[in-house]
Amino acid sequence: PKCIGFEAKCTSSNTDAFSWALLNLQNIWTPLPSPKIISHAALDSISVEIAWNRLPPNGISGPINAVSVPPPTSSPHLSIFSHLDQMQDGISSPLRISVGEMDTVLSMVWTDNEKVAFRELTITELFVDATPSLGLPEVEWMEVLNTTDRIININDWGLIAESVNSTTEINRPLLPSDGWNGLIAPHERFLICTSPYTESNSIFDHGYYAQASGFSSLSDNGMTLTLLRPDGTLIDQITYERSWWHDESLAARSTNKVHPLGCGLAENWRPSYSSIGASPWESSALENSPQISISPLVISPHFRNLHRVEFTFSPSLDPISTVHALVSQENNPIELRFENPYWVMDRL
Repeated sequence: PKCIGFEAKCTSSNTDAFSWALLNLQNIWTPLPSPKIISHAALDSISVEIAWNRLPPNGISGPINAVSVPPPTSSPHLSIFSHLDQMQDGISSPLRISVGEMDTVLSMVWTDNEKVAFRELTITELFVDATPSLGLPEVEWMEVLNTTDRIININDWGLIAESVNSTTEINRPLLPSDGWNGLIAPHERFLICTSPYTESNSIFDHGYYAQASGFSSLSDNGMTLTLLRPDGTLIDQITYERSWWHDESLAARSTNKVHPLGCGLAENWRPSYSSIGASPWESSALENSPQISISPLVISPHFRNLHRVEFTFSPSLDPISTVHALVSQENNPIELRFENPYWVMDRL
């Protein structure tokens, strides 16, 4: 492109006026930079968006059936293609783009967060007191595992962290940090940290982490932690207490979920035996698959008054499990249903 450069000298005798004189004027010719793709993302299951380092070059070649869509005037550096072959939820799809001497294949991922089901993202480790350090950064965090065979996008997800004295529920948006795009691969883990996770000399590689707006600490005395989909649906929830460390010190030592696909009860959590206190981004030495066993469920009724009866279960039930019961009273069956809080929360 052709540019015009000029040099001017300005003088001023007071704060209300000034004069200037043109000292030099010349034409400057500069070549356009070579086109480079800065980022790319799926807009929906059949549309993608590509951001360039300059105005998109002419003659971009994509899939045969792709239709080029004009970008918004506020984002002239974008190329948008629609009517692509249907992408599968959470599965990487190749997209070949060529222009001039550039010929590249992009890995496109489209995710449908509304299809993420209960505990497909699950909390697997808690690091609630980071000092004094045994080798890890002095940062508190919780670890989350993607239990599925597909990629999940945690952008716009939420976290509710309630201490024992909390009176309000605040849905805090998760913010992928340190350049992470928020895509978590199948069976991989990420951390939700109370502050930026710094480098350390530990044996663990630095993995992905997110922060939650206003989430600054994990209470030593216990909290209820709730993971929410972007639409507010509960995906996992635990209520931990000091007893989960089984008399071990809380300082710089995590507690781990023994069976990641199991319940959220205290019986399914054990303190870490790692020499550095925790195992961020990795399965712990305690982690394993639960054995399939059948044990009798003992239900004991307790009549409190003429209109109230309470039931106790042994062994204990996951507090967010679903229970169905059928009670007969004088040949009139009454169906009882105890549902887990698999609810949708209004996001204001």
